[in-house]
Amino acid sequence: RARRQIPVSCNFCRSSKLRCSRGQPCTNCAARKIPCRHDYSVPPRTSSGPDPVQTEILERLRRLERAILPHHATPSTVMSYHFGEDACPSKEVPAMHADVAWLEQVSLEDKPTSHQFCDIVIFDIGPMSQVLAAPRYVFDPIPSKQLTRIVWLPERHEAKTIIQRYSRNLGYLLYVGFLPSLPAMVDSIYDRLDSQQPPQLGTTALFLSIIACTTFTWDSIDDDDIGMSPTETNEQAGLWARYARDVIEAANTATALSLELVQAMITLSFVIANLEGLALEFKRLTSGAIMTCQQLGIHLVDHPRNASRGGALEKEMKRRAWWYLVGTDWLTASRFDGQGDGYYQCSPCHMIVNQPLNINDEDFMGSQLPQARPSMEFTQMSFFLLRGKLADISRSFVDRNYFARSTSTAPRYADIIAFDAELENYLNDLPHFFKINPLDDPFVTSAGSALDATIIAQAYMLHMIFHHIRCRLHLPYLTADQTNPSHALSRQLCLSSARFILDVGNQVLNGNRPPVLPKRFCCSCCYNGFFLAGIVLLMEFCVNILPTNDAAKISKCRVEVLNAFCLLERAKTQSKNASRLLDSLRQLLKKHETAVPADTAAILHDAAGLRCTHLGCTPGGCSNDVNLDAAGDGKFDNGGKSGYFDEMAARMGDLMELDGIGLTDFLDSLDSSFF
Repeated sequence: RARRQIPVSCNFCRSSKLRCSRGQPCTNCAARKIPCRHDYSVPPRTSSGPDPVQTEILERLRRLERAILPHHATPSTVMSYHFGEDACPSKEVPAMHADVAWLEQVSLEDKPTSHQFCDIVIFDIGPMSQVLAAPRYVFDPIPSKQLTRIVWLPERHEAKTIIQRYSRNLGYLLYVGFLPSLPAMVDSIYDRLDSQQPPQLGTTALFLSIIACTTFTWDSIDDDDIGMSPTETNEQAGLWARYARDVIEAANTATALSLELVQAMITLSFVIANLEGLALEFKRLTSGAIMTCQQLGIHLVDHPRNASRGGALEKEMKRRAWWYLVGTDWLTASRFDGQGDGYYQCSPCHMIVNQPLNINDEDFMGSQLPQARPSMEFTQMSFFLLRGKLADISRSFVDRNYFARSTSTAPRYADIIAFDAELENYLNDLPHFFKINPLDDPFVTSAGSALDATIIAQAYMLHMIFHHIRCRLHLPYLTADQTNPSHALSRQLCLSSARFILDVGNQVLNGNRPPVLPKRFCCSCCYNGFFLAGIVLLMEFCVNILPTNDAAKISKCRVEVLNAFCLLERAKTQSKNASRLLDSLRQLLKKHETAVPADTAAILHDAAGLRCTHLGCTPGGCSNDVNLDAAGDGKFDNGGKSGYFDEMAARMGDLMELDGIGLTDFLDSLDSSFF
């Protein structure tokens, strides 16, 4: 047991139980003329030199800081330790908070405990024409005895061609970065490889995602020469996407988080959405990008404590990436059907991020942010700002109807109409350069001024998103009780949006698309809209039009239905997901097969003289998949299966009248949301 205090009596006085005068010598020892000894002596307190123990502790802390801080902290978070009696308590408290925050940050780091758990990748360079046949793994028997993934990169001159093509024709589709910096980024990757150094994982993942996006949309309109045909280039898109995914996984495992990694996830999710639809991989990438932003503090980029961190350009790029993810999150939450409807990850209460400025990249001069341009002036950010505004309207509707969703009750019809009024105000407030009438010249605005190809492409996408939301909003009321006059507005708006989608589709796929908008992207971008429009018009035809026995209405609506499915059949040749939607619809109808009423079947088979060329499709555009009999019997031929659309329409009409399957169940079976 430790003593409470150091003894102050001499040895003789303590052993003799005498009162010691504590002198040197004490009175008892002096009277007896014996030496006065003390076993414990208190050293005088001086401030002339440091305590050896304290010095040793400080040195150990410095060594610990040198070993840890380069990996876990920035210069602004490095701490200084002060010891002394004159330390002010008011200064110690903030330092203590900083220490605790630093320790928490270190404890939350996800560093791998062993090298064997890392996703090891090595990089190599080769011509793009040989990448499909190149090996993807190499076996390293010593010392790890495991397969190592090989990530191939194109040759430097091919990389420059890819970047030029992306900046010219695709950069406006994903404006989450600074396009003028891409050539320097690619040079840094190849310079490090030339010097036998591994490239940065974030920038490499972004570069591979750009390659995947570029090769996916490569078509005959490109003048760039990479030694391959457009078809051969398109076939490589999936492989480049896999390479990008491998590098993203390696960066996440090594916690090599960066803004470029977030941009890579966004770009790759865009490619996956066009290749596979809104599948689990797309959701995983967007959720991962949001989580990476949270780890990097991007969701608090404009917090006062971050005012001195990062330059103006870097902060603006963070705002662009963040708000793109927020818009995607909110738009996918407002699908009104499906397992994930009504749920979003980015709450406005949990972010401090200003909206990106309405500026062009050329406006950046020096280290200061340029002045934002008026909202009615077109810039490279106009489309994304308006997309974010539409997403915010959708989020507000999700918030207002959360209780209805949680209790499995439908939203009140008054709320539906109020939300549609907000959508209508949004449409009316669009700048003049985004107000397009697809029935007129697509390169002329409502004001009569000519449009740039980039503007018309963004206008197409913006209107497709808008009318997809409105169509899904009013779809439950399409087949409601027609005697109820309050539902007539929903039916009218739903049909209007479906027809608008088809009008835009005809403009896009029949050669009137902007030169910068690749055909393959047009099909992938629009097939969900074609599918939804086809469902709406087919329901209208079977449930509302056929019972009227009005020959003129029946003929007109039949042409619209065939137009929708002809467009979807054409998109099937460019998009595997479009083919999946058609196949899934066929399987669903077959699953719920019922008896077809004779009168309905007779009306459906009476389609004499119709051809796909009458529906706005180019000659032969659908001939490989869907044809109408030239003899005029009105029966379809789909690879030897006659009556494909007749059977589909008849079954759809029957399904809408049965209790066995509801409209929500039907739409929940298919992930056809367009974001």
